Amino acid sequence: MAILSCIIFINIILRYGFHTSILSIDELSRLLFVWLTFIGAIVAYMDNSHVQVTFLVEKLSPANQQRVSLLTHTLILLMWLGLAWGAIEKTAQDWSNLSPILGVPIGLMYAAAIPTSLIIALLELRHLYRQFTNTPSRNQQGA
Repeated sequence: MAILSCIIFINIILRYGFHTSILSIDELSRLLFVWLTFIGAIVAYMDNSHVQVTFLVEKLSPANQQRVSLLTHTLILLMWLGLAWGAIEKTAQDWSNLSPILGVPIGLMYAAAIPTSLIIALLELRHLYRQFTNTPSRNQQGA
């Protein structure tokens, strides 16, 4: 994030102070932003700090909360696997197209979704396994 901020700041100074800019900074900052966003999604998922709407589920009985949780996490797993599939296809489709200034494959931008979706899908599988086997997670153990 610091690198992204620095290169954008340098380009702003050059653009408004010297009426010139480094063209590749726009493409590089866009690519870094996409990758940082997907890395941030992994971190948010691992910390359980993503947005959750739970006021309806909290009103259910514990057994129904368990059922809703299983359904929700199964759907989340399927969504991330679908995203991985689509990202693989889109990356392959655009890999031969090069960006005009940096000359890197356009598919590199879409490739950011592949490791993110696979990592979160694996974390979902672990969560579902723990739910089926009643194995508490670290958060539930107090560690």
